[in-house]
Amino acid sequence: MGWDYQQGQNKKSLVVMLTRWGYLAEKVVAHKVINSSPGHAELWLVLETEKAGRLICLCLLQSQKGYGWGYKSMTEAMGPYIYSCPLDFLDQAPEACPEWRTKVREYAVRKQQNDNVVAALRVGCTVQLIPGMKLNGVPLETACISSLKPLIGTIGLWSNPVKLKHSYIAGVLS
Repeated sequence: MGWDYQQGQNKKSLVVMLTRWGYLAEKVVAHKVINSSPGHAELWLVLETEKAGRLICLCLLQSQKGYGWGYKSMTEAMGPYIYSCPLDFLDQAPEACPEWRTKVREYAVRKQQNDNVVAALRVGCTVQLIPGMKLNGVPLETACISSLKPLIGTIGLWSNPVKLKHSYIAGVLS
């Protein structure tokens, strides 16, 4: 199960191809697209096939410099390691991998919580960092936000600005 690339292919034409032709896990199958959700590096699909019925498919998308865009597809039954599937897709196809669906739901809850925290960020506020954060081996607990785009904060005793990821923030303290 490798990646398939087409020379000169752009992302838009790849997404059109995947939603029209039904590339699924190395096979071309007759299908009807029930729903689709393109992202930066993935395309989620709910498909209806003659053989398998309805199923959720993830197509990972990637550009190979100087060549073109390609994809790698996998169905829910394969237990993809990405959990950003839209929640409404889970109601549109029978369950094929219960463990994966649980992780999709957990991911959605964490993402919503993180989105709420990010919405509350302001320059000058102090944030609680997630447990386990370290800088030069020293545990980090809080940061003072000095910029929102890009997200930058000063941490503890260090006054040097540090670029932060939204996922590093557990909550807003003040």
